[in-house]
Amino acid sequence: MKGLLKPNPTRQAVDPLSSPRSSLEDELLTDEQVCAILKVKKQWLRDHTTRVEPIVPHIRTMGRYIRYSKLALYEWMREQIETRPSWQRKKAAAEDYVFRQ
Repeated sequence: MKGLLKPNPTRQAVDPLSSPRSSLEDELLTDEQVCAILKVKKQWLRDHTTRVEPIVPHIRTMGRYIRYSKLALYEWMREQIETRPSWQRKKAAAEDYVFRQ
């Protein structure tokens, strides 16, 4: 059977749980832990958890307690990376403001 792919006996099976995304163990973080990761004050974190954009992804547990998923936090941080120059960001923000009105 010429031309057919044969299985490679030396190749290891790929475990989907060992992907780079799941290499970080998902756990719930406290305010203090997130502040240490982001290097911000607790008041900044509270503001950006409840009412100021960008909103930090969070989970409300048992009423007043707020926890943060480690995986969601790192994914959110990747999304926050800005590569445009400041003048392009200002222009986009102005266009978005006009569009929303």
